[in-house]
Amino acid sequence: LTIEEEPLVCEDGDVRLVDGATPYEGRVEICLNNQLGSVCSNEWSFKDALVFCRQAGFPGAGAIPITGGQFGQGNGPVLISHVQCGGEETSFLECPYLDDANTITDCANEPNAGVICEAPCIDGSLSLLDYTAIPTTNREGILRICFNGTQ
Repeated sequence: LTIEEEPLVCEDGDVRLVDGATPYEGRVEICLNNQLGSVCSNEWSFKDALVFCRQAGFPGAGAIPITGGQFGQGNGPVLISHVQCGGEETSFLECPYLDDANTITDCANEPNAGVICEAPCIDGSLSLLDYTAIPTTNREGILRICFNGTQ
């Protein structure tokens, strides 16, 4: 008995995280031309990760771009590369990117882009944000309070 998976239906601009240990991290996938695929990690940056996280529903100020293939390679095609977000975009597809065949072929040996997004917080919760390059204690930093799900 063979069970065939139904193809995933997506709309251009949809984003998702795949293969992370939590819902807030994983390999970056985007829908382009009604097809889900991954993003090449060439020039993947904090601003790219921040815009992606915001669109994915994690509006916090934290996003860590992952370029070393930590979340594995996708099963689908690499759809875009050389993403150049400014950091203020509301949709990932508002960012300049390359999607031509030659550029995508160059990404064949590059790991897929990934991200770790800041997890949503509980209103009223407090946290300390380290403000030094080398933390000296866990009792100093910038005090942050959660309001409307963001710090």
